[in-house]
Amino acid sequence: MVDDILIVTYPELSLGYRLAGVETLPANDPKVAATLIYQAAENRQIGLIGADETFFKVLDPTFLFELRKRGKPVILPIPSVHEPSRISEIQEYVRGIVERAAGFYLKIELEEEIE
Repeated sequence: MVDDILIVTYPELSLGYRLAGVETLPANDPKVAATLIYQAAENRQIGLIGADETFFKVLDPTFLFELRKRGKPVILPIPSVHEPSRISEIQEYVRGIVERAAGFYLKIELEEEIE
């Protein structure tokens, strides 16, 4: 039996994960996200919980320690696009993944619409 994967992320990012076939729980607030993560960790069918790294800042360290001892689910921080200072770093990371997978990377920049 294969364990499930769950992603806790901002609502605007949920669609991309769902299109990839991954179950998501959207949250705008880190405290709400933490509650979702705590609840999901009790589900024995979930083997991996990916969460926006901004949500990790509010997780209880004792909870994380207990999960490490238990071994399942594994909680994985996902780089946040909600920290503007990191957007170029994340774009470069994604560019590298796409380039390795496809053998090339095509960047299309759209001009801003003038009203």
